[in-house]
Amino acid sequence: MLQKETRKKLDNHKWEYIARHDSNPSQTFYRIRTKVADAFVDLGRLLRAEFPEEKEEQLFDVDKIRGFARALLKCPKQNQTKYLDQTRRSQTALILAEEGLRFLISQYKLLSKRTPFLAQTTINELERSIQICNDISDELQSRYLESKTQKEKTVHIFDWDRVPGRHEQRLQDFLVEQIELKLGPKSSDTHTSIKLFEPKKDESNRKLEWKINYSVSWPIPFSSYDDDYEGDDFTFIAIIKIESECRATLRIVEDYGDKTKEVHKQDLVVHKEKNKLHILNKE
Repeated sequence: MLQKETRKKLDNHKWEYIARHDSNPSQTFYRIRTKVADAFVDLGRLLRAEFPEEKEEQLFDVDKIRGFARALLKCPKQNQTKYLDQTRRSQTALILAEEGLRFLISQYKLLSKRTPFLAQTTINELERSIQICNDISDELQSRYLESKTQKEKTVHIFDWDRVPGRHEQRLQDFLVEQIELKLGPKSSDTHTSIKLFEPKKDESNRKLEWKINYSVSWPIPFSSYDDDYEGDDFTFIAIIKIESECRATLRIVEDYGDKTKEVHKQDLVVHKEKNKLHILNKE
């Protein structure tokens, strides 16, 4: 727990004031951060101890939890127009919403055993709400990242470490879009297939590149691309590779089987924040 002196300061002043008047604000903040970390560990211990429900209710009173959640999210004021600095809180809100909805879904399933088909509609809506919350959080993060690289006018594509996973579809959509920009408009009877490959990794097991295989079957207007090719199918390989902490490259290679041909190459922007790599495309 916080020392009495620290608690009194925090009750009466904002951190900016405390830091300005503290002889060693870095050390003070380190002590506070350590206390908070210890408090989380102790709360976990209490929950794992499995107190009887009536005692756990006294420890984790619903009104206290509500007050803590509101303070944690620190909802913006009504007249506030900028929301780009709310990324961390939106991710926190997503965790609370996602875990809360999953708990309610599990409870509702138990209550609805006699009417499972009737209940499924409600469950589907609750699960859809989780996806909507994820989309809102992603969009807030994208706007925030784009604002950080505003001088370069970028569009957030995906987060490197969220593939495979939440951003896998975003990565595939971007790569397919870039390939199809080279192909031109497709006809209604064009067939495509897409495969995302396992990434290349370095000695530290860090992912170095993502690659997809995009196969196209004719007819499409692009068929006149190479007069030497007499087949009905084309295969394109799109590769995004990290070059440095601030730059990545996209390469699109046409694969004929016995030969390849690079048809596109461009630089992408890498924004590193809290050891996470965010990939952005220049507009």
